Amino acid sequence: MAAQRALECRDILAEIFETLSAIYDEDIFTGAEGPWRSDLASAACVCRAFSEPALAVLWRSLDDVEPVFRVLPSFIRQESGLAYEWLITEEVTPDQWARMQWYASRVRELHGLDAFKSMHSSVWAFLDGVRGNRPLLPNLRVLNAVVSIEDPSVLMRILSPSLHEVKIAFAFTESLSSGEVTGVDASAVGSVIQVVPSRVPHLRDLCVRGCLQSLSSSYLTSLHRFQQLRTLDMLWSSIAFDSKALNIVSQMSSLTVLEVEISLQTTSDSTEELLLAGDFSSLTQIHIGGSLADLVRFFAATCLKNLRELSLTLPSAPSEQAIHDSFVRITAEVSPSLTNVNLYFTSRHISPSPSFSASRIFRSLLRFSQLTEFNVEFDCAQYPPIFDDDDAAAFAAAWPELSYFRFWPSSLRLCRPTISGLVEFARHCPLLEDIHLPSLDVASLPPLSSIPALARHSMRRLYIEPLVGASQTNLLELAVILDRLFPNLQAPRSATVSQFHRAGEHLVPDPQHEPWRLTEILLGALQLRRKHLASDPPDDDIESNVGDSLHNEMGEEWEVSA
Repeated sequence: MAAQRALECRDILAEIFETLSAIYDEDIFTGAEGPWRSDLASAACVCRAFSEPALAVLWRSLDDVEPVFRVLPSFIRQESGLAYEWLITEEVTPDQWARMQWYASRVRELHGLDAFKSMHSSVWAFLDGVRGNRPLLPNLRVLNAVVSIEDPSVLMRILSPSLHEVKIAFAFTESLSSGEVTGVDASAVGSVIQVVPSRVPHLRDLCVRGCLQSLSSSYLTSLHRFQQLRTLDMLWSSIAFDSKALNIVSQMSSLTVLEVEISLQTTSDSTEELLLAGDFSSLTQIHIGGSLADLVRFFAATCLKNLRELSLTLPSAPSEQAIHDSFVRITAEVSPSLTNVNLYFTSRHISPSPSFSASRIFRSLLRFSQLTEFNVEFDCAQYPPIFDDDDAAAFAAAWPELSYFRFWPSSLRLCRPTISGLVEFARHCPLLEDIHLPSLDVASLPPLSSIPALARHSMRRLYIEPLVGASQTNLLELAVILDRLFPNLQAPRSATVSQFHRAGEHLVPDPQHEPWRLTEILLGALQLRRKHLASDPPDDDIESNVGDSLHNEMGEEWEVSA
């Protein structure tokens, strides 16, 4: 009887069906939908008590709008060779339309509009005649869709006043070969963007993507209608925000996340101040792309007292000194409580003689003592700085709360930290979980006795390729050192012959990556040994540091060279 009463409780049933739908998460990368939809449909037919909570989960999130239309008996797919289109072949009765609306009202998330591309024009004529001004999905909250640049008006057919989150990617259809946005295409997309604020007045998050370089920022004037917008992400839309568009956005008091590209036409000797109606003081996260001069003008006009995440994309820079000086000005008005920094340099020109170190060029960032994540990437960029042990020590000492560190220069010859650099991170950053470096100089390893047994257990991922000087190095010594610093690093827990063969042939050794892969296997062996000893009864003869113990046992006979 207790079980029966439990199954009559709608909250318990809802929790059960929610758990069933979570199977989708396991199949999302394989493309398989899993059995959960058919199971939920079957559950909805079991009894009246099951019906409502099962249908709520089943219809809440759809990958396309097609299932809503297929509720109509006369909605069929007509094929002609390799092509097909959807048609309504018979008159739709009021009862059929009401049934379709009953299901449509359950949809909260829609992640595709592919069916719209193949609908015959008569379907739209029918819809316009029966639904009037009412939205097709009246309770839709989230829309994530790819929209054709050639026919962006299809988006208007699904927009609902109930929407809180819209992510749109404008793209070409496969039939378009030029890959260029014409003036007609741009104006059509611009018109759609202008209309969105009036159709979804309660929108909180807007993301627009697509190759829309030719779209004028004048189409962005309607953004002022958003009174509740929290996130505006148009960085990858290729639409550049000028001073007028930025002025409009600055007045959005609810905005907390801003990701845009700016173009202020700033010259190198320009001293004109950028005047904005607002100062973006409510922002907690910002990602701005643009020239270094434009970025300096923009940040000088702001007061980012609540900023937590700062991301910048810079296509070019005049000199190393200019980067240093600009970062001093850019960070002047940024909150000292900044926690995340991401820097992306995308220029295709490399300085022939870099002279600035990483800690020098980014010296203005060292004052942010609460920084937890730091990521800098140089994509063949101008003036990639030098990164060595001194830089590692400077960053580690300045950011004791660091959990993620990634430094990815465009030239490996400029990035040559050694074990000493890793020791500095382990010494000063007890919360560190992840380090990414493009190389590590292991040609000369320090004595094991000089390595402090810091045992930073939070550290999980160490990505370093290649190991410079690995051909002359005892990789077992290296593995013991790393295990002494970071005993919980992710490492393989199995090594079989099949892992080193492919299609019956030996894998060709990769001199650049094999040393690190072998080091990871040795780390796995150390960790398994420690786990084995921990499972045995206490023994006073077992040394406390298993890494040192294993190293001493193996001695010279286990010496490994790559």
